[in-house]
Amino acid sequence: MSQKPGVVYIFLLLLLLAGCDYMQKKALMQDRYPSYPVDIQQAVKKGQIVEGMHQEQVFLALGPTVCKTTGYYGGKPVDIWSYVKHQQPVAESYAGTYDCLKADFKVYFENGRVIGWADQ
Repeated sequence: MSQKPGVVYIFLLLLLLAGCDYMQKKALMQDRYPSYPVDIQQAVKKGQIVEGMHQEQVFLALGPTVCKTTGYYGGKPVDIWSYVKHQQPVAESYAGTYDCLKADFKVYFENGRVIGWADQ
């Protein structure tokens, strides 16, 4: 039996997930973005983050994270969102732990707000 149907299903699943992120981002931009302070709006437009941003604002600025974990930053327990700045084509990317390992940019959240970030 051919492996092609499995590849097609994986492709369709990735397309669906990407569509979900797009729809979520579009909804947030329409519903929430106008209420953000001007400095946050400008950062989101530029694809940048600033201390104090909420997680949804980081999502709007940087897009979906490749990995979400917990850890410590400055001795505090935090949520960590990891990103890959130089994203490989989808065919070369594998979901899960591998994405966490290849991430080269991390954003640290305490109580849902940015407290720092780091290039790896």
